[in-house]
Amino acid sequence: MPKFLTRLYTSFVMLRIFCAFWGTGYIHPDEYFQNGEVTAGDVLGFHVIKSWEWDPTAPCRAVLPPFITTGVAFATAKLAGLDVLIMHSVAPNPRMLFFAERFMFLLLSFVLDFAATRLVPNPQSRSYALLLISSSHVANAFQVRPFSNSLESLALSVSLVLLRSLLENHRQRHLNLLALVFVLGAFTRITFLASALPIGLQALTWISKQSAGSITSWLRLVVLPLGTAILTGLSLLCCDTLYFHGSLSAPVLTPLNFLLYNLSSKVAEEHGAHPRWLHVAVNLPMIVGPGLIYYSVRAISKDRQTTSSREDGKVKDNVNTAMSRTIAYTVVITLAVLSVPQHQEPRFLIPLLLPVVVLVVNSGQIYRAGKIFWVTSVFMNVALTALFGFLHQAGVVPSLFYVHGRISEEISLYGHLDVVYWRTYMPPRHLLGIRHDTYQDRSVSVTDIAGASTDVLLETIRHLISSADSRRPDCSKVYLVAPFWATDRVDLNAHGFILEHRVWPHLDMDHLGESVSLGVTDGLVLGVYSSQQDCALLGNGRL
Repeated sequence: MPKFLTRLYTSFVMLRIFCAFWGTGYIHPDEYFQNGEVTAGDVLGFHVIKSWEWDPTAPCRAVLPPFITTGVAFATAKLAGLDVLIMHSVAPNPRMLFFAERFMFLLLSFVLDFAATRLVPNPQSRSYALLLISSSHVANAFQVRPFSNSLESLALSVSLVLLRSLLENHRQRHLNLLALVFVLGAFTRITFLASALPIGLQALTWISKQSAGSITSWLRLVVLPLGTAILTGLSLLCCDTLYFHGSLSAPVLTPLNFLLYNLSSKVAEEHGAHPRWLHVAVNLPMIVGPGLIYYSVRAISKDRQTTSSREDGKVKDNVNTAMSRTIAYTVVITLAVLSVPQHQEPRFLIPLLLPVVVLVVNSGQIYRAGKIFWVTSVFMNVALTALFGFLHQAGVVPSLFYVHGRISEEISLYGHLDVVYWRTYMPPRHLLGIRHDTYQDRSVSVTDIAGASTDVLLETIRHLISSADSRRPDCSKVYLVAPFWATDRVDLNAHGFILEHRVWPHLDMDHLGESVSLGVTDGLVLGVYSSQQDCALLGNGRL
């Protein structure tokens, strides 16, 4: 790679590191509630909320993917002594746990970079592939977050690398590893099977060629990877069954539950119905960029023209041709299958970034890209990295860190502490850093009223204060966390609250008008308010 391209790639890597550790943008609750929220409760004993996907009656999430990612990160933090208590069973600064889970996914994100170097054989073209991957907001904002989609992206990348190694080196172990990754990917997200289908078919084609019509040779090549897949699937099934039921008497097949749920009408009813063209027209351009879509279409069209011009049987496909065709089918089939359900979100398509980049670069179409492509690509990715990485709901996580610090100081001073979140995304409880035993004895409680009306907010506050007074008449305190655009219409001073802390920036995309009306200074602020109650003076004279 030329020096200036090396420097540019290094700059993008530094940006990715910065986004991982200091990008507190909150893209979607799934980035916490499908992974770290679960493992922090089991590994560290924190108070957490397990979403509907973890309901033991019909769980939709396999336990191994989160436990080998954030679970390992949290266990390492625990062994390093980061779970040492500060005061009265309140856990240490949860910022360290935030860093731990982000560090794990930051490391995993470089699998995409490695895959790009293996899937693009030409050194000069490889430089462009690395630049397209590293500059993408997908790598900088999505892959460094604990989404199941991020893990699905890694599974697809590794599968493509293993397929290329199989076609180049003709080794049985690549088949076995491919079978292992296929099963792990399916248990991570069942939609992975759509992406894996062309890869699996190409592997079967290779097996047929290697066996040369011999049933014995065919069985010799198939039996071992098939056994690997079965053994891996049974192991994951046992892990899920033991986790959710405590015994193996009633098997739990989480991928099947996930599939059945997504095929039902509940998805559209509970999560929102979208037109089936949304992925093609909006989400894919947002994820990979319009320019890459244009050149990928040209690459696929060129490949079809080249194929149709060949004489039957006279031209033998080489590894590059086979890989390009497989990747093209992977993109098309994945997009088609994911467009069938009516619930469609951009992050569902993040596994397609690497295949599209490799397709465009290996076809040579990237050399047709001019200044317009690169300028628009940089502008789009910078804007989306800023939006998703640093602006969108970005005050929620820092507010949890701040409230944790206040609780650590005040838990010995107050009889009871309540925390209320209003008009924000769901606060991940593990980043508040409250141990389960502390929550159980009602020293601290957390209430999320989401997008409730002002009347519901005031009624909730009155109820919490009266309940706290009846339990601990000596002293109690309530924290309210809400954006300025929401509290601007409520006289919180009249209800005994004062502004204690401002978190900036915090952008709510669903209420842009209200935020704009307050201006940049106040419209992008998440406020932390605290109640001012008459409490008896305690030990050191503080309230």
